[in-house]
Amino acid sequence: MTIPGFTVLIVWMMIGAAQLKLRPHYKTKPFFRTKGFPYTTMAAVGALGAIWLGFLLQREHRIGSLLCVAVLVLLFIYSTVKEKQHQATKAPGRTA
Repeated sequence: MTIPGFTVLIVWMMIGAAQLKLRPHYKTKPFFRTKGFPYTTMAAVGALGAIWLGFLLQREHRIGSLLCVAVLVLLFIYSTVKEKQHQATKAPGRTA
């Protein structure tokens, strides 16, 4: 259950992080509102992060956890490179 558990934790952490980042910028208030926002969302992301770190430190999950972290790092690097390429082609007269 290492990889599925790892994935679920990361997905829910990203959902919470996206809510923290994007919700203040809404032009109209959404129909659904979380009580105690942003504190409950921060607490949830923090708790999931603590579980994730604890998961990384368990000996029986070490190989799967390292594999997941490696894939996460590769995806981050790929995303960063693609974003820089996109920015470079977006404004051809501008130097990066």
